[in-house]
Amino acid sequence: MQILRHPCAVVSARFSPDGRLLASGGTDETLRIWDVDQCTILHSVREAPREDDYMGFVRSICFHPHGHLVAHISPNSEPCILDMTSWYRCIWPRDDWDVSEILFSPDGLHMGVGEYTDVVSLVFPSSKERLWSVSVDSYPISLAFSPDGHLLAVATCESFVYAIDTLTGTIVQRFGGFESQVRQVGFSFDGRVLAIASETLLEARDTTQWDVVCRAKELPGLIYSISMCPRDDRLAVGFDDGAIEIWTLEGLGMLLRLLGHDDFIYSLDWSLDGRFLASGGDDGTVRIWTLAEAT
Repeated sequence: MQILRHPCAVVSARFSPDGRLLASGGTDETLRIWDVDQCTILHSVREAPREDDYMGFVRSICFHPHGHLVAHISPNSEPCILDMTSWYRCIWPRDDWDVSEILFSPDGLHMGVGEYTDVVSLVFPSSKERLWSVSVDSYPISLAFSPDGHLLAVATCESFVYAIDTLTGTIVQRFGGFESQVRQVGFSFDGRVLAIASETLLEARDTTQWDVVCRAKELPGLIYSISMCPRDDRLAVGFDDGAIEIWTLEGLGMLLRLLGHDDFIYSLDWSLDGRFLASGGDDGTVRIWTLAEAT
């Protein structure tokens, strides 16, 4: 296991598509680009502090599928895109963008953008033009594209979950009634299952009829993050006590328990080959776990 240490809590950590780099950010308002093998920082950007009294942090980090760009949200809720070849950084003006979540589409042509105006949009990153915008009940806190890019799942602050057709901007499904805060959503590697994680519930729904395939309520703690393996049906789940569990989507059975963090797990991300898992937590570390492929 490799450990990347930070001075403050790590809110977001993501592998580059080739797995050689990792981008991390958190409550010290700094984006860091790490060489994974050497555990060294290649580049860092200290963002401007928030303009009000609220705590600011770097969050919602995502790599372009080609690996040449990495995007994140600044402490002032501005989308920022960093060119990995020149280190040039483009900041979208907050007068036009007050953003809660961002995510590149699987083909890299678009970006899903959640806004504090209770809107989710599909955007061309180069021109910042909105292809469509959809109103939701409250601001988005989690976005996930299906592997083919045809669906965008959205979880909101008021714990509703939407499935949106990315071609038309039409809401296909809407789920509610969760007893606790919905934390994250994610699609399985084949796009057949949508996982929805609230603090006290994890459920899997098929993406054809949207029926519940399986549901887990007896959990060892409160869920703070999940991540779907891009190679098989494994699911990583991070809890409030620092524990991480690897589950299989079939029946939501636990395969493995990982211990090392001592507080909230805010971020989980698999490498594209499914061999490594990065976890970021309130203890100020990113831990990179080596995991065998599921059998």
